Amino acid sequence: HLGLAASWRNLDGDEFEINERAEIHSADKVISSGEIDAEKLSLLGLEAAWVNGSLSLQTEYMHTRLVAVDSSEDTNFNGFYLQSSYFLTGESRSYKKGIFSKVKPLSDRGAWELTARYSKLDAQETSKGNIGKTSTLGLNYYYDENLRLMTNLLHSEVSDSEDDGNGLAFRLQYAF
Repeated sequence: HLGLAASWRNLDGDEFEINERAEIHSADKVISSGEIDAEKLSLLGLEAAWVNGSLSLQTEYMHTRLVAVDSSEDTNFNGFYLQSSYFLTGESRSYKKGIFSKVKPLSDRGAWELTARYSKLDAQETSKGNIGKTSTLGLNYYYDENLRLMTNLLHSEVSDSEDDGNGLAFRLQYAF
């Protein structure tokens, strides 16, 4: 799978700010660009995914070009992630017409998947902002094609901040 995304926006002097969490939805927003009065914003994104049997790899990169009201604050922001997964029980992700479908366990005992991910968001601009990096190791259990239990161990580092740390996240997902 290969993908391309692009967007051009006229912000008419509105305030722009990157304000993100480090991969845990319920965590504090620790990655920030600072507030910038912006005229225009352009986004360019690239994505790729590859599946071979039980192994899958995917990545995405996003570049943002910001034209500020004060041209000395014009800046670029970048972010990306690299992700891999491997099914210990032999399953494979199926992909058809641009969509990955649900994972169907091969046995009535479910399916086990190991995952790893690394992400980086560079939200630094000329006078403010920081960079966040997160490494994640995960173990997923698919009870059936609708119910998944996920466990992730995360380590995040945020530049110019005391917000470095570890997290343990659990999720239950029911897809219908």
